[in-house]
Amino acid sequence: MFTIGFAELLYSVLVLAAAVLLFLIPRDGWDSRRRRFAIAVSIFALVFYALFNWLTGWRSWRLEPVNVATLLLVWIVLIYRYRLRAVGSEKRGVFLLRRIGSTAAVLAVLLGLAMQYLFPVEPIAAPVGSYTVGTSAFELVDESRTGVYLDKPDQARRLMVQAWYPASAEGSGRPAGWIEDERLSAAFAAYAGLPAFAMNQLALVRSNSLPGAALAKDQERWPLVIISHGWTGSRFVHTDLAEDLASRGVVVLALDHSYGSLMVSFPDGTATPLYPDALPDSSNPEFAERSRFLVQTYAADIQALLAALRFNRLPAPLAGRIAADRIALAGHSTGGGAAVRVMQDDPSIAALVGLDAWLEPLESRVDQAVAVPQLHFGSAQWVDGKNRPQVERLAAAAESIDFFYINGSAHMDFAMLRHFTRAAQIIGWGGSIDQNLFAAIVNRAAGSWLAAQLGVVGPSAAEVVAELDQLKDLQRLE
Repeated sequence: MFTIGFAELLYSVLVLAAAVLLFLIPRDGWDSRRRRFAIAVSIFALVFYALFNWLTGWRSWRLEPVNVATLLLVWIVLIYRYRLRAVGSEKRGVFLLRRIGSTAAVLAVLLGLAMQYLFPVEPIAAPVGSYTVGTSAFELVDESRTGVYLDKPDQARRLMVQAWYPASAEGSGRPAGWIEDERLSAAFAAYAGLPAFAMNQLALVRSNSLPGAALAKDQERWPLVIISHGWTGSRFVHTDLAEDLASRGVVVLALDHSYGSLMVSFPDGTATPLYPDALPDSSNPEFAERSRFLVQTYAADIQALLAALRFNRLPAPLAGRIAADRIALAGHSTGGGAAVRVMQDDPSIAALVGLDAWLEPLESRVDQAVAVPQLHFGSAQWVDGKNRPQVERLAAAAESIDFFYINGSAHMDFAMLRHFTRAAQIIGWGGSIDQNLFAAIVNRAAGSWLAAQLGVVGPSAAEVVAELDQLKDLQRLE
């Protein structure tokens, strides 16, 4: 498959080959055939540079060292006096310039390759279901709440929602980019302590979803999963799971929790950034109170979306097409804790998947018995942390729950960390487990299990859990 990442690699290798060839030409020259080949490779690299950077619009800072190397090669070729003629030795100054320039070009390409490796552009894995996936976004306004966090006292709570859904087979067009909002990619970069441009490659990552595609017509009403992201997350950090579910025949709505998300951009051009004081450091005396309010705020956002569904206020193409009696929840970290809280208060919820659900703020209510089937995945990073007592209490009170810890994983692995950087483990964000294996385990199991709980044809929930029990990378909570 010819992807942007593959094209970048091909371009870089071409430039590297040209730089090495121009460096290796001895002072007394090569024969005309080999000299012609070296210069031809340099010219081809220049042409590729023009096509790749200007015609396609795929320019990324990760390629800038390679672009510099290409310009160095052009300079070398221009000053190379002997071109295609077999003549005597180069003048010493020309020879030194060629060697210095080509060495600098080699080093620049190697730097570019390192940047491409650390900040990859890899398409999101294709979902396993038979449906084409469509996507659209809409704003949700909760008039019942005003003045939340940095909102003005009379400002209603504003949220953004991303929908993924089974689309008509005739849907066509270019799949959406994963994170095309420059303000959001800049916010991710700032969170990592990098300059704003350092995450601009996220716009090059291709999803599997067709923007604005028509909802499939082979069902009158579709089951629904609502996904809630964690603190400092985004509605896009569970795109892989959302696409997997949509391809199986499930509508997915992912909330952007304003002020808990790194950046939320609205259709009118305004945006809400992260509000760090909503969750201060755990040493802050107000930490417990603010963490409870944060989870409560996330939960109220989910409830606002449920209300919009039940009062038929969803926009096209979803209006009137959701089965109100087939709704499940999924959430990561703070979003997982909020999903548990909503499940406890809403008996109509059919199932819940928790991804390292943060239950510490729910300490006073985790013992509440619920009949809702639950599947939880926890990270090895959190296996013995402050969250563990609440996990055990939740499991003891639940009528139907399966909880697995994933060996070698970290809390942020659940948020598609592999698409941000391969340096996650080095900087302490990610675990040691292979990221593609991690995603395959979580997405396949969560997608299959939720689909089964919502009545979609496929393996049963019991079969999914039995398969998880056989995986060496998991350990069950006992």
